[in-house]
Amino acid sequence: MKLLTVHADFLEYEALTKATTSAEEAKKGKIRVEECLVAFCAVEEGDKDVKGTAASAAKEMMSIAEQVKCKRIVIYPWVHLTQNPSSLGVALSVLKETEKEFSSDASLEISRAPFGWYKSFDIKCKGHPLSELSRSISAGGEKKGKAEEPQISASLKAEDKLAKKYYIMDLEGNLHEPEKFDFSKFQNLKKFANYEMSKVRAYDKEPPHIKLMKEHNISDYEPGSDCGNLRWYPNGTLIKRLLEQSITECCVNYGGMEVETPLMYDFEHPALKKYLNRFPARQYTVLSDDKSYFLRFAACFGQFLM
Repeated sequence: MKLLTVHADFLEYEALTKATTSAEEAKKGKIRVEECLVAFCAVEEGDKDVKGTAASAAKEMMSIAEQVKCKRIVIYPWVHLTQNPSSLGVALSVLKETEKEFSSDASLEISRAPFGWYKSFDIKCKGHPLSELSRSISAGGEKKGKAEEPQISASLKAEDKLAKKYYIMDLEGNLHEPEKFDFSKFQNLKKFANYEMSKVRAYDKEPPHIKLMKEHNISDYEPGSDCGNLRWYPNGTLIKRLLEQSITECCVNYGGMEVETPLMYDFEHPALKKYLNRFPARQYTVLSDDKSYFLRFAACFGQFLM
């Protein structure tokens, strides 16, 4: 869990519209809390231990409240603190359990903003040295600067254990070890072999196609997106459409038929999960209710689910 606490003169919020079908019931109108510690919380994918995470979060909130001498705590769901959110069901369970952790402490006044709503809010931070604090919480307690371990799929771990050997096959079908092959007449093949064997995908200078696509007003990088999504100018759009049309005609002539598939798929679909674990890079994730979906990529497999 990611936690951001703000010691405030007041917090005033209003639930406006539901952000999810699993949203809690919310009171109408503005809610105002004076002299409070606002605990903005984002439950993360690793927070599977609901009770443990809640206990650690409540303990940290109480500790901060004692330091700033505040008797009111507002638990405020704020998923924007993390790039790795949990499912909606787990998030709500952790927040409810965190609130319950305070039930035995009559000295504190606890409230919780409704989960699953788009809310407007006004807050006035007191501005003293402890008025703004951030924490990373786990079931075992506060994490102090420990980097999260990257998730590596089982298939990739197994692949790293495999013994790999590369060969060059000549036009007669004979196999040659790369270090013994004569590349003197095959410089481009040498570059390709080195590229494949090194597994280094970075380049030391800009590839020539990038310069060409800009010079001819074909396409360019889009600052409002990531590097894999380009903006296409009229010249590029025309070329792209003509290529799409030509390829489609070829496929139709071979007997192919066009279909249309969804833009996103469930991570947990039994037919897709192993495939995704095999190719985990650059997956765009969409959260909907309590499920995670991924945006389909170019090699769309939706047709095989029909």
